[in-house]
Formats: sequence, structure tokens, C-alpha cells
Amino acid sequence: MSVLSALTPGEILACMFTNSGGTFHWTIFVVIDHTRAYKLHAKQYGNYWAFEDPPRFQNLLQSFTLSAMVRIGNFNDSYNRMVALLREIPMTVPAHEVLIIHTNVFHCRVWFREAIRKLHDNGYIYCPNVWALYDECMGHAQSNDVSLAPNRPPRYFISRVSGSVTTAGTPQGYGGYAANQ
Repeated sequence: MSVLSALTPGEILACMFTNSGGTFHWTIFVVIDHTRAYKLHAKQYGNYWAFEDPPRFQNLLQSFTLSAMVRIGNFNDSYNRMVALLREIPMTVPAHEVLIIHTNVFHCRVWFREAIRKLHDNGYIYCPNVWALYDECMGHAQSNDVSLAPNRPPRYFISRVSGSVTTAGTPQGYGGYAANQ
């Protein structure tokens, strides 16, 4: 864990922002320069959810609600292709998720897990175990919840269960948990 003074361009980050009631808004960011990144996420608009399109820039280092950012990979492909891929995620709970979470109520965590699966399946990151990454990120967010310690800078972690894919298609920089999505 560390506190950053600058972001690393090209990183793909999982970011959890504090909501009320001890919950978090789950997002994916693609870092474009030392302070800003594109925010990729499902956003709630009243009674419905939608992919925020076009994605917007955000200065992560000045956020008052960002509890944790976790590097899940490095970006080395077409940004537009990645956005198109994530834009297509349905705002519904997939059948395989209903069996695990026992509800069909959609929220940003469902979108996040589907986004991780898509990024893995399309070679953007290596994360064979979505639930291990989810648990890892949740632990970091809960232990660094900015609502419990206001004015604390967001914490930066490197995932132990997700990493980059080399140009040869092999995983790089991940902890090696078993493949069980």
C-alpha cells in the first residue's frame, strides 16, 4: 500500500468510492497522465443504470471520496475498442451471478465484475478469478474507507490476483490464484 503523488500513465485501475452506509461505487479507470484518468463505470440515473458515455476524465489524486485504487493491469491497446467492449455490458444481473449473490437487483458491483470478465476474456488484463479480485478490492476499500478518516489521501495497491497480459499473451505481475470465475 502507498499514497501516490502521481499516477502512472497506462495503468488500469479498479477504484472504489465511498457511498453512504458503508458501501462503495465500483469503477474502472484508464490512466492517461500523472493526475487524470478516464472513468469507466455504470451510473445510476434515477431508476435505471447506464454506462456513462462518453467516459469522462477525473483527477483521482484530488478525490475526497476515493477510498482505494488497485492496479489490475496495464493498458496497451486501443482505448476506443476497450470502451466499446465495456459499453456493451447489459445493465442486468447475469444468471450465473444470480446463483451466487441470490438477487437479480443490478448495481455497479455487478457491472464491475462483468467488466473484469470482459477485460480478461479480451486480453486486456489477466484475472482468471473475478471473485478473488472483488474480495481483494473490497478489503482494501473497507480498510481505507475515507468516510471513517476524512481528509486522508486515497490509497494505492497492486493487485495480487490480477495483472497485465504481455504481448505474447502470457500473464505478468499477478498472484496466481486458481481460475474460478
